[in-house]
Amino acid sequence: MVICSRRSRLAALAGVAALVATPLVGASPQTSSAAPTPAPAPTTQTQAAAATPTPIRWTRCWGIQCGELEVPLDYADPSKGTTTLAIGRRPADNQAKKKGVIFVNPGGPGGSAVGSVPIFAQVLGRNVRSQFDIVGIDPRGVGGSDLAICEGKKGEKPPESNVLFPWREEQIGPFLAVDEFKRHLCRESRPKILPYMTTADVARDMDRVREALGQKQLNYYGVSYGSYLGATYANMFPSRVRTMVVDGVLDPVAWATGRGGESASIPVTTRLRSDIGAHESLMSAIAECEAVGESGCREHDTIRDDWAAVTTRLRNETVNVTPGEEGMELTYDVFIALTLGSLYDPEGIPDLLAFVHQYRVAAEQPDAQQKKAPAAALKRAYDRVTERDRKNRANRIGYNPPEPTPEEEYPPSWWAGFEGVICSETRNPDNARSWISAGAMADRRAPGFGPLWTSSSSVCAGWPAMGKNAYQGPFTTKPAGGILVMTTKHDPATPFPGARQMHALSPGSRMITVSGWGHGALDSSGCATKARNNYLISGTLPATDKICRPDHDLFTTLD
Repeated sequence: MVICSRRSRLAALAGVAALVATPLVGASPQTSSAAPTPAPAPTTQTQAAAATPTPIRWTRCWGIQCGELEVPLDYADPSKGTTTLAIGRRPADNQAKKKGVIFVNPGGPGGSAVGSVPIFAQVLGRNVRSQFDIVGIDPRGVGGSDLAICEGKKGEKPPESNVLFPWREEQIGPFLAVDEFKRHLCRESRPKILPYMTTADVARDMDRVREALGQKQLNYYGVSYGSYLGATYANMFPSRVRTMVVDGVLDPVAWATGRGGESASIPVTTRLRSDIGAHESLMSAIAECEAVGESGCREHDTIRDDWAAVTTRLRNETVNVTPGEEGMELTYDVFIALTLGSLYDPEGIPDLLAFVHQYRVAAEQPDAQQKKAPAAALKRAYDRVTERDRKNRANRIGYNPPEPTPEEEYPPSWWAGFEGVICSETRNPDNARSWISAGAMADRRAPGFGPLWTSSSSVCAGWPAMGKNAYQGPFTTKPAGGILVMTTKHDPATPFPGARQMHALSPGSRMITVSGWGHGALDSSGCATKARNNYLISGTLPATDKICRPDHDLFTTLD
């Protein structure tokens, strides 16, 4: 495992899958105002499905305990068989004084909760981990017995599209053709887990594990999409919540259904307004750079123009600033994705701005000889940004199919860990072109970030495996132990207004805002950490909402 900051590793796990496009692996080695859905009442059948589960048998793995639990594939119809959950647990340090269990989820959808258990243990700190077992359940399709892998036949050739998102007219057709091929793989191979990957299915799994662990109530800490899992559980099983912390929070109504019929034309990844969050995060960081000046940000007098010049040029051409060398020729889509990845971690933002400046300087040199000095500086800046990006992705646990060899040809395959959730449970337009229209609209309000975020769900048009057991609201039930909502002011993935919506929807909730950058508050502020951990340990919400400063300024003094 690559060692990097706790925030970097959790941000990587919690990030929406737009950051890392799940590739098609080919046969060649080239490689709401809507009507709410009421919480389901327990029927005799579902009660039978919820009979006391088999105790979990633990083994040692990655320094923690790992186990499995067999659960119904479909809680509404146990005759459809079972699936096996992968579970990780870090036992409380002081078992004699253990208060209970904290379930954790790093987001995604598609992040491994089992793999994130040691990271959450560090983020939560000594006082919490001494008194609570920390448990992660890999969501359906991610771990356990049934991965969400859609496979084709040997000899099938995936269509080619080499962009993360389309920003030119000629890129749209190939991009949508890849989406259709992915849907084709899922229609043909029909992985059994695919219709049963909704957040409500995962919430029911979490409740089954709670019961298997002998807990009357659970505690929960979820980041990013994990905030939606928390909200879903809290509204489906409100009496079983002792404490509920959601961090890096998305607007649950925008995710599930949208408001006022907007889902007929606006995809889920547009109505979450993550593009606006990313653009605001960048622009506010640029403003902070300008405010601190030379002593903290040497790019302060040019960075706003640097960003405008680089993005304008890359929209129209690929700029090779080091002829004959690999790695310095960036396309617009990769540049935007690298920028977004850097915004997840505030420690990476100064390096990002330095890279943007150096890229402009190197690109504007008139000839190869004059490029040498700025190109060397650019290479150092690029290495810092891409190394941080690599570390941020290192713990994303998914499906890695084997590399084909000349002697053996593999069929095309695709791991739908993200799409298997978002496409099966959210309301979206029927026409794939709606994503293109919405992306163009979003591009006007948040240049670059708009089409990046919007297109991350474009495969959902005509998705072949809708989840009938999805929960789509209401999100206004008050859980027994309340909800603590945590956010940063400048979150690039789950913007600040989403946390305010969650806070407004949940009666009696409290909200902690860290007035800084990055995706999720996590352990960025001692003030926020103290309030969160006091709640987890005592079971009592803070008396009032709170605004906390981050422990570390965005730009450190360079003098």
